[in-house]
Amino acid sequence: MKNNTIIIEPITDEKSENEVEIEKVKPFNLINLNLKVETSSPDLVENILATGLGLSAGYLTKKIVVGKSEHKGRMFLGFVLQFGVATIIAQNSKAIKTFGKYIIQNISKMKENIQSKKSEE
Repeated sequence: MKNNTIIIEPITDEKSENEVEIEKVKPFNLINLNLKVETSSPDLVENILATGLGLSAGYLTKKIVVGKSEHKGRMFLGFVLQFGVATIIAQNSKAIKTFGKYIIQNISKMKENIQSKKSEE
């Protein structure tokens, strides 16, 4: 029969300090600390959107290049393009955002011009 006794050890300051230090370096706690630091960043949403846009554009580029091909060279090229496009877009998201706004403004101006020409006729 097993002995189910509970051993209670006195907690010393030295032991509790060591336990606290061990808790600090556990992977979960390190990740949790980094997430707290990152979520307090004011650019968090913009960084997440830039990363998501980069990954999406990279994936789309890979799908366009590779398609349903099983050729190893084409698949490797698609992987390299996906990584390159994702990196470039994520790093230059502000410039791409500005360019996108410029394009949208020009399209809306073109629509207004077309509508005004139709109303004149």
